[in-house]
Amino acid sequence: MLTNILTSIQEELRAAPRVKGHVLREMSLATTDKAGTPRVRTVILRDTLTDPLSLLVFTDARSPKCEEIRRQSNVQMLGYDRAEQIQMRLSGQARIHIRNDVSERYLAELKDYARRDYAGLTAPGSEQTTSDFIVDDQDDMIENHFAVIWVKVTEIDWLKLSRDGHKRAKFEFTPAGVVSTWLTP
Repeated sequence: MLTNILTSIQEELRAAPRVKGHVLREMSLATTDKAGTPRVRTVILRDTLTDPLSLLVFTDARSPKCEEIRRQSNVQMLGYDRAEQIQMRLSGQARIHIRNDVSERYLAELKDYARRDYAGLTAPGSEQTTSDFIVDDQDDMIENHFAVIWVKVTEIDWLKLSRDGHKRAKFEFTPAGVVSTWLTP
């Protein structure tokens, strides 16, 4: 049964970036700031790779999460399927890709309206005097600001809530293979 659960998780994670409205397309990403305070935000899952299992999201390279990941690469992502009552907490090692073959490949695939998200004159979270998003559409600026966060998954904590009894499992990705274990919910 554990093998079937892991297969289902991987299938859902592969589908999420490609299916609009998929419940795992929007996930929470947790990092730690320099004071050790957890920082959680919603991100959009842009791609899922399978060998090794990796989740990719896009961000502005100037956002605080990039510095947090450079300082501490251990991150967690959380997804929840309300209809199935399944929670997945994915732990992993994150790496930031800026102006390299990875980021350039994904940037080339972005639609024009999405490219503007990385053309802001100021960094995300900067104070400003207006609610308007002020951009500079120069390609160099967009290329300098566009980043891919690549999370290599090292562990999945899976929880299924049910009136008939909750179930919980852990999947650890090791060099020797996947270690699957039932846990107390």
